[in-house]
Amino acid sequence: MPFSNRLAVIGLFWVIGAISASAGDADTVQLRSELTQIRSSYQHWGLNRETRQYKSVKVDFMPSVPAAIPWDALGPGHLTRERFLRSGERFRSDCFEPAIEKRIYAFDGVHGRIRDRNHVHNGPLKDLRSAFERNFAPAIPHLVLSHYYYTPSLVWLFGTNEVGPLQADPGMLGEFTVEQIEYRQQPSWKINWRTVLDYEGGSIAHCEVVLAKHRHLLPIEQTFRTVIGPGTVEVKRIETEAFQHDPNQDLWFPQTVVASRTIGSGLRVSKIEFELTEQFNDSAIYSDVKPLAPEHLSPPPAIVPAFQPHALLARAPGPISLRQALAEKSRLGMGMVGVTLSLLGCLICYVGLRVTRIGRMIRGFFSDHRLLLGVTGVVLTAGVGYLGRIPPGWVTYGLAMMVAGVFGFLWIAFSMLLTGDKTLSIKTTLCIAACTALVFGGYNTGIKRMKLRQRMIHEVRDLGGEVVMGNWRLDEDGLFLPTQMRQLLGEAWTGRANRATIEQAAFTADNLSRWCVDEVQWLGIGSELGKPFEINAQAFKEFKYTDAMWTLHVDGGRIGRDCFRQLARFGELVDLHFDCVYQPVDPEIRLLQDVEHLWLTHAVVNKELYETLSRMQRLEVVTLVSPRFGHCDAVDTNLQIRRVEVQFATLNPSDLKTLGIVPAELRVIDSRFNLGSASEFQMPITRGFSVQTSDIDDSVLAKLVGSPNLAWIGLAGTDVTAAGVEAFSQLRPQISITLE
Repeated sequence: MPFSNRLAVIGLFWVIGAISASAGDADTVQLRSELTQIRSSYQHWGLNRETRQYKSVKVDFMPSVPAAIPWDALGPGHLTRERFLRSGERFRSDCFEPAIEKRIYAFDGVHGRIRDRNHVHNGPLKDLRSAFERNFAPAIPHLVLSHYYYTPSLVWLFGTNEVGPLQADPGMLGEFTVEQIEYRQQPSWKINWRTVLDYEGGSIAHCEVVLAKHRHLLPIEQTFRTVIGPGTVEVKRIETEAFQHDPNQDLWFPQTVVASRTIGSGLRVSKIEFELTEQFNDSAIYSDVKPLAPEHLSPPPAIVPAFQPHALLARAPGPISLRQALAEKSRLGMGMVGVTLSLLGCLICYVGLRVTRIGRMIRGFFSDHRLLLGVTGVVLTAGVGYLGRIPPGWVTYGLAMMVAGVFGFLWIAFSMLLTGDKTLSIKTTLCIAACTALVFGGYNTGIKRMKLRQRMIHEVRDLGGEVVMGNWRLDEDGLFLPTQMRQLLGEAWTGRANRATIEQAAFTADNLSRWCVDEVQWLGIGSELGKPFEINAQAFKEFKYTDAMWTLHVDGGRIGRDCFRQLARFGELVDLHFDCVYQPVDPEIRLLQDVEHLWLTHAVVNKELYETLSRMQRLEVVTLVSPRFGHCDAVDTNLQIRRVEVQFATLNPSDLKTLGIVPAELRVIDSRFNLGSASEFQMPITRGFSVQTSDIDDSVLAKLVGSPNLAWIGLAGTDVTAAGVEAFSQLRPQISITLE
């Protein structure tokens, strides 16, 4: 073909492509304009939706036309009844059946409300948008043809009040396409795109939606194909079989929809029927939202427990489970069979080497090549040592070294029997010395450690404490030994002494020097007599390894300056409990820069405490157990903790003001409120306030309106009612409040 003709062909294809792209862009602009007009038309509407989901059947059972489906042959189906109402910016969505899923979401223009069997929630509109799935508050009926979890979101297609229609979804791959087609002899729009499904583990769905032009762009067919496995495609199809017309507003709505889900040869089908309702005209229905649980109307009296110290010295390890015992018996039986077969094999090999002709040839060969025999033994011994790394804990406890050393001794004996040597050569002596070093090295690593641990177990228990063996964290190295071997070797072989509670009189430097306390990760110290005490700071010097302990719980004991200086060596200590005995916390606590959760029993809450805690850079949570409060109007510190918890306290307005000057969530648990005749109380900086199992009621809740920065309230196990929540929301509608 001449060069000029080639240029002409290329130019022709370019013109055709440009015309096609221009036509596609024009279709997109036209469809966007029509969708914008449709959204403005559906401002007031109501639909009742009834969905029956039927059992799975074979694909061959279903006819090709949905209208011919034999519904009666599919059984009764699982029924779901819902209602959707919309009037301008106000909306309400109800689920009536099944009873276990009953819920209400409503917005009256000011207050958002959520009701289910477990919660009563009032708050601004953003709470409803962020807390629940996408179409519990649909703006137009085009979005209620199926359940929210059934298909990818179509919100991007129809737009929102903030974002117009046909704005690409964040999960969309590539560009979407728009074209005008004839579908069921009706002019329609077809939109194709691909998107990533978060709820399907990141699978990619190929989506196709057909909108009926003469039915106000209601979806007439939706198809979503997703590859869910090798050679397996899931196809979801939603077909609108019938439409209905509202003559009062001249708007079209769906009437009958068939949704099907096909995976391989299996198919599950649902029939969805819609009914028009005029309830959207009732303005009171958006605000008159009753609770769905009787305890939200009249809750049982809140039970506030009294303060009880932790029974640290009474903790004991749990029993071994039946499944674990059976598994270990099975392992022991397999191990015994393996040892018996190994010994039998060695005996057969030895007899064969001594009696058979081939055996005599092998013995003669190795007698002439003793170096090869020695190298083979070294390689096999190293292999046994490597295999000893496989059982959990065998390296940590020295068993791998001991097994390798014992195997080396056996190989030396086998070699001497094989070659008939009766004297020890220098090489053999060196090998025996190496195996002895392995055995004693494993002994020093493991058995010697076990003796310290066994001594600690007996002495701590004899002195009134407790030691719990085993793995405290899932990422620890355990020790695999069958139960029978553990019983034979002792409790010290069952794992590490990960949790220990020690009587305070026994917590001395002399005792700790004879125990393996440096492997303890949770350490509790308590008094058997229940009297206050102060920790012996010198005892912490006996911890040679300081990266194991995560939690230190001192029950009824005070930690002084010297003790804080010793604890500063523990770089992994993140959880600290101790008793202040109503005395100031020593400023040296600032040395504990890794502590994240601090529990203070019998503390005095005042400006001095806040200034002390502000020097702990990683502190996130402070729990105050049975505290006293001093006067503190403001505190000029950089205290940046995330949450303050108060337990077993009696709070008055001054106490709450002292707690409220911290920019953190305030959580009150097992406490009482004594507000007297105060009309209100203020928490100046607090943004979140939660109360659990405390005697707060509707009158106390109403006094929270004076807290200027309060953004949310959580209530559980209180005397507050749904009516109290409603009354509070009328005063502070911008605050989110949840009653459980």
